[in-house]
Amino acid sequence: MANYKVTFVDIEVIKDGDPLDKGEIYWSFKVDGTTVSTRSVGNPVKVGSGGTITLGQSANVSKTSAAGVMLVVSGSVSEKDSGLSGKDESDSFTRNHSSGDAWGTTTPQVIRLTDRNLDVTLNYIVAAV
Repeated sequence: MANYKVTFVDIEVIKDGDPLDKGEIYWSFKVDGTTVSTRSVGNPVKVGSGGTITLGQSANVSKTSAAGVMLVVSGSVSEKDSGLSGKDESDSFTRNHSSGDAWGTTTPQVIRLTDRNLDVTLNYIVAAV
């Protein structure tokens, strides 16, 4: 067994999803199905285009290096829409890391999430501990 630490570093906001004001961003990120970092729709972070939301939450996991064993990182980022459409911008992802896929190398993992006026980049790291 090997131990790893998955750290959600930050969310870079390219387009905040709100054409008139700062976006109201909320999210949920999981490692192997367990929520590690979350912000609810009832408590979003107000941030404008070009801003960064610092996260810093992490989870420790143990994995074997056997063939077929995956470390699964998943989640979503959304922007609360209180305008006329009433539909929140939102995008989600699932990334399956195998033992040969930058586990423990501290190589930043980059996920681009987009929906209409929302465009963000999630940065996270899978490091050996």
